[in-house]
Amino acid sequence: GKWRAAISNLGPLQPVPQNFKYAAYTSLLAKVLIPIISTMTTSCPLLQMMSSGTICLLVACTFCLRPPYQSKTMNVLLRTPWVLQVIGFSIGGAAVAYDDPGSPSALPALSLYLLSALALAA
Repeated sequence: GKWRAAISNLGPLQPVPQNFKYAAYTSLLAKVLIPIISTMTTSCPLLQMMSSGTICLLVACTFCLRPPYQSKTMNVLLRTPWVLQVIGFSIGGAAVAYDDPGSPSALPALSLYLLSALALAA
């Protein structure tokens, strides 16, 4: 367990033994819950976007507070997809909230591109 993870040198994949379980369990929970939410809330897209975004935000926060790897680069690479999912679900929620069938708006798409560029630049 912890002793074995602490003594073997895995380079950039060297785990932090006391934090690795949090990363494994939260990502597993998110990978199970997001498809369930998507299936169960098909008729309520705003609820679907907000709940899926909240789960991704919780996973990203867990990875920030309890980084699973000793390498900062690996932790950033692990966190980035979850942050981008939060941005995507937030923009999807905004698109659903501001949906006006009479006037097609480019606001959600432009917001997605802008926030994604800012997240990747940071």
